[in-house]
Amino acid sequence: MNNKQTLTVIVSALVITAGMKWAPVLLKFKEQAFTEVLTWLGCLAGIALIMERAIEVFLSAWRGGDADLQDLQIEKVKEELRKLTGLEPAASPEEARRRETRSENLQIELKNLTETRTRYRIRSRNIAHMVSLVMGMTIAALGLGVLQNIIDPRSIEEIASTRQGFFLKATDILLTGSVLAGGSEAINKLTKVYTTYMNATAQKVGGQT
Repeated sequence: MNNKQTLTVIVSALVITAGMKWAPVLLKFKEQAFTEVLTWLGCLAGIALIMERAIEVFLSAWRGGDADLQDLQIEKVKEELRKLTGLEPAASPEEARRRETRSENLQIELKNLTETRTRYRIRSRNIAHMVSLVMGMTIAALGLGVLQNIIDPRSIEEIASTRQGFFLKATDILLTGSVLAGGSEAINKLTKVYTTYMNATAQKVGGQT
């Protein structure tokens, strides 16, 4: 078991122990909670779309220039390789060896440049994910969390000043922030899955009556 798995097990055990020790109050959803979930998912998809465009502009201004230069270097090496490959047959063995050596050096250079570009792209993607998560959690902390908007306000008020209320708010911030960080496409897929499930459930209930 690696460190990440160990940490996950420890945190899970602590959460379960805390839940059993504190005997949390049973929370109630709003009467139209399941309908409102779709509304909130749609709102989150719109917010996520705005976030994606904002982060794209941010990363383009911060890291776009270096990425363009790296792409230009890669294209130059590829072009030189294409020209070298398209030359007429070498007139002498020395010329053939020189071309072969140059081709090998260019291929090594292209490999190094490509690896550097890949690492740069991964780094940019990681930054985008972190920024998305922070922005999403901030939005949830401002009162746009999913859970607090589908749970009965009376239940939330009942636990507002308790540990359970604190953990509900923290969980809602983390959950909503993670959903927003997943992007609008992921939220749209989640909406379709939820809609399909609810329709199937309604049809099943209708068939039993």
